[in-house]
Amino acid sequence: LLARVDSKVRVWDTVTKQLLADIPIEKPSFHATFDSSGKYFATIIDDEIHIWKTDSFGNSLPSKFTIRAGKEVENIAFAPNSKTIAADLGLTLAVWDLEPAEPKLLWQVSEDQEVGDILFSASSARLISLEKTRLRIWETNTGRLVDQLRMPSDKHSNFDQAIYLTDDVLVTINQNGFKHFDLDVKPWSSRACGIVGRQLTQKE
Repeated sequence: LLARVDSKVRVWDTVTKQLLADIPIEKPSFHATFDSSGKYFATIIDDEIHIWKTDSFGNSLPSKFTIRAGKEVENIAFAPNSKTIAADLGLTLAVWDLEPAEPKLLWQVSEDQEVGDILFSASSARLISLEKTRLRIWETNTGRLVDQLRMPSDKHSNFDQAIYLTDDVLVTINQNGFKHFDLDVKPWSSRACGIVGRQLTQKE
């Protein structure tokens, strides 16, 4: 469990209720997150991503490394395998390898639309950038553009959210409802999953 308290980020163990870390920050951080394994903890401050190794919490000097992105960081996402981290830099998408002693930039690409959200597939092999009128799928390790989906020209709504069910099954959400895409079928096959406000069943 984490919380921002004044100029610090505090992290607790939810089982023992023990305070694990009391991390000072120079400026208010508007984003803080763990990776799915709990191995890493990250905060965004301006154009920097600060990443701590959680197994060093409790030490007088927790192990930390800093990624200097060179542009304002809007959002970050850890890959489920905890090996890479992606960052939305407004009109730029960037991905770093976390396995070396210091994070290594794998690739970055400039976009002509602002990135609204980013997410990895369950296997970490693909990365989605969700933009105003399109959704793009990238190969995580190389930055190769695998495919893209544009909103139909007669629609005036944008992509609001996307959810990977598997590497080949994707659900997108906007004000018109849900759409389900089978990515391994070309051209992408899609079917409406519901209307605004409808919740998918557990089976769906």
